[in-house]
Amino acid sequence: MTDRCPPYSFEAGVRTRHMSYDELRDELRTPSAPSIVAFPDGSVDIYCRVRDGDGYVSSREGFGSELSDGAESFRLEPRDREAGGQAVNMATQAHALGGRVTLFGHLDHPTFADLPYANRSMGEPASVSVVELEGDAVMLVTEPEAIREWTIADLRVAAGGDLTGVFDADGVCCGNVTSFPALTDMFRYLASRGGSGGAFVFDPGDLTDVTDDFVADCFDALADLDARFDVVVSVNRPELELLAEQVGASRRSDARKLDAVRANANVSAVVYHGKSRAVAATRDGTVTVENLPVSTVERTTGAGDRFSGGMTFALAVGMEWEPVLALANACSSWRVERGTTAERDDVRKLIPEG
Repeated sequence: MTDRCPPYSFEAGVRTRHMSYDELRDELRTPSAPSIVAFPDGSVDIYCRVRDGDGYVSSREGFGSELSDGAESFRLEPRDREAGGQAVNMATQAHALGGRVTLFGHLDHPTFADLPYANRSMGEPASVSVVELEGDAVMLVTEPEAIREWTIADLRVAAGGDLTGVFDADGVCCGNVTSFPALTDMFRYLASRGGSGGAFVFDPGDLTDVTDDFVADCFDALADLDARFDVVVSVNRPELELLAEQVGASRRSDARKLDAVRANANVSAVVYHGKSRAVAATRDGTVTVENLPVSTVERTTGAGDRFSGGMTFALAVGMEWEPVLALANACSSWRVERGTTAERDDVRKLIPEG
């Protein structure tokens, strides 16, 4: 194990400190440019509104009501297009904070032509229609066959035949195991290599369409990987609830759910990112940092990925857990409120005084 994902020396339990953002402000005064690798997905995200005969559908409830009442025809009206996908979003956030990023993704589309960091494509991206509703979004995804068939060989080709330098980075972030089932084999391959790496942040993505055995096999591979990296699993509410149910902890508090999932997975940490707070269960205890308030909701899609990208950057730098969560929260809140990606100066502006 490495020391890039620093532990806390306190007894297990929930500990919340309001000084977390002050500590983050101090951390951000020192320039830092950790090396970060992200892989393997990519998507062209088209943001749309749904129009019916009377105007725009504004909420899930309204959409559901119209369907229940027999409505059969709606029109999707595109509003915006951007480069997306979990790996792309995490890489974009880490770069915006100052990281030296290399992305290996599915980027064969003009939308990705202007990515401001090193990138290598492994094939055609997914296409995602993001239906934006009031403070929410529904995603309709079309994936090319190449995504489901992705293997470590595709990554090796994109890396020029040699993976040695790819995973010696200070931080690695990846996700979307449902679309890329071969990630489990990748984890085992990395675990079999000698030496030690930095922080490895894994956001599994939507787990509702995979079997319990698949999830268990994935987490067994992550446990092996934790011998080489400091593995941190980043989850949202549905993912936490599903994993907690699998380990018999569904009736516990969030902190205890996370701790049960982490202990069962035998990884360095499991982190939950929610609207009001972030909670990290580590081998040395549980840390909670309240989220920053947002005045408006501009865009929720990609906010969780910004959280994971900010967390990867902070862990790669070597921050303690409280400023790690504070930075991740700030990146997520900025995305929700502004619809863009927070840079280092943006985070400083967002941090409350005192």
